[in-house]
Amino acid sequence: MNKSSLFLLIVCTLLASSAAAQNKCTVHTTNARYGTTCQGFVSTAPGAPLTPFSLLGTCTGDANGFFNCSGTQSFDGTVVPAVYAGQSIVNSDCTGQVTYNKGTPEELDINFLILHDGKELRGMLQDPGTAVQCDLIRMNTPEDHE
Repeated sequence: MNKSSLFLLIVCTLLASSAAAQNKCTVHTTNARYGTTCQGFVSTAPGAPLTPFSLLGTCTGDANGFFNCSGTQSFDGTVVPAVYAGQSIVNSDCTGQVTYNKGTPEELDINFLILHDGKELRGMLQDPGTAVQCDLIRMNTPEDHE
């Protein structure tokens, strides 16, 4: 085997193992407690202009992909409690969706990415009248409490 064939074989092996490693997420990947921050702009009523929004809190994902979140949020400087709960769908390619407070006026739909084996989640609201991006950083996993 010549050097170029060996090099090509090594590159193909690395690419294949990298691609296989990327397709490994499940709801168990997000079974953890996360520190959560969100920033962006929201419309507080239909047709209203976008106003600044921020959130600081925690979210806990269970072994079934259900998230409970709480914290404090600010709508254009008005600070109010934030309580959200919802079921996520996690795809093997480490993308996902979650709907919080389904069927209520506070319903939120978020698409997210799972990064670094679940150590970080990055999401973006998909609802009309929003331009908000959220970052979740893992604080601990269930095993940390045993």
